[in-house]
Amino acid sequence: MFACLTGSRTSEVLGVHWGEIDLETCLWTCPAQIMKASEEHRVPLTDEMLAIIEPLEAMASGLCF
Repeated sequence: MFACLTGSRTSEVLGVHWGEIDLETCLWTCPAQIMKASEEHRVPLTDEMLAIIEPLEAMASGLCF
């Protein structure tokens, strides 16, 4: 669902690290090395997207998914 809401590729979403997510500014910054175009990409996070990832933070893993 997160991939659909962000319009991102599955491989990009499965590799999301918590360091790329800024919950205060509601922004996901995808590093250039994982992007097909090799350019940093910023995705604004909506309330629905945050509702998906915020509970996952309690798992204390380096990866979101």
